[in-house]
Amino acid sequence: MTRPTIAAVEPEFAHVVAEGLRRHRHGARLTIDRIAELGGLHDALPTRGPIALLSAATTHGTWYELVHAHKLSWDKAEQTLCDGLARALLNPNCAT
Repeated sequence: MTRPTIAAVEPEFAHVVAEGLRRHRHGARLTIDRIAELGGLHDALPTRGPIALLSAATTHGTWYELVHAHKLSWDKAEQTLCDGLARALLNPNCAT
C-alpha cells in the first residue's frame, strides 16, 4: 500500500516537504562528518555511502515500515536501526 505524501495531497506544501528533506540530509551529513572527524567511521566505506545510508535509515518511511509493516515496537525499531547502523557505519576497532 502506498501512502500519499502531504506534497501530493496539498501541492502548496511541496516546498515545505522539500526543505524538510533537505535539512534531514544535511543533518545526516553533519553527523557522519563528525563521526569521521573523531575517527569513528568505518574505513571501508565509500565517501558518500555513509551519509546516504544514515539519511535513508532515519526517514519517516523507514520508521513506518519497521513499526507498522513489520509490527516492531518503537523501542525494538530503534534498537534494530541503531545496531544495524553501528555495524554498517562505525569503525569496529574504535573503543565504545
